[in-house]
Amino acid sequence: MSDAAAMNATSICGVRRISAITITYAAFLLLLFPGTTLANKKAPVLPMAVLDAKTIYIDNQANDATLLNDAYLELAKWGHLQVVDSAKKADLVLRFTGSAYVKAVASDTPPNMSMQPAIARASGNGNVILPNGDEAAPDGYTRLTLVQTKTGNAVWSELSKTKNPKAAAHILDGLREAFEQGSKAQGR
Repeated sequence: MSDAAAMNATSICGVRRISAITITYAAFLLLLFPGTTLANKKAPVLPMAVLDAKTIYIDNQANDATLLNDAYLELAKWGHLQVVDSAKKADLVLRFTGSAYVKAVASDTPPNMSMQPAIARASGNGNVILPNGDEAAPDGYTRLTLVQTKTGNAVWSELSKTKNPKAAAHILDGLREAFEQGSKAQGR
């Protein structure tokens, strides 16, 4: 083999070796610091109609009076949204669901008290789906879902730890943060 051919083969191999080392090093860094690639992902911004909302109705399907009271107090202190007494009067509905589903239904006929097996649907990730369509929250948590009244679409949702009374007192912190992020994104 001539000297030129040998040198050409070495440089090609040298480039391949550097490329393999570079790729291996980059893969190692991604495995070592996976959070840095996700750190730049932003939470979905609330729609403008949600940011412009003035009224809210609280649909307490978790059937927890303490949570309802904490939510009323936090909304009054925040002052951004006025609580109304029905979903029809509201721009937004804030739905609380727990690990069970409770809904009162007015009826003139007595309820069927016979024992029947419960039917639970599961979501794609194995979580139980409640009859209202929300995923059941794990024990000790409450799922908060913000629904835009005009469209009926859920525009925000989070799990809030509510087993501890101190944590439950801050049940709307995530909602306030979502409004603040949306306002900043809209330049308000």
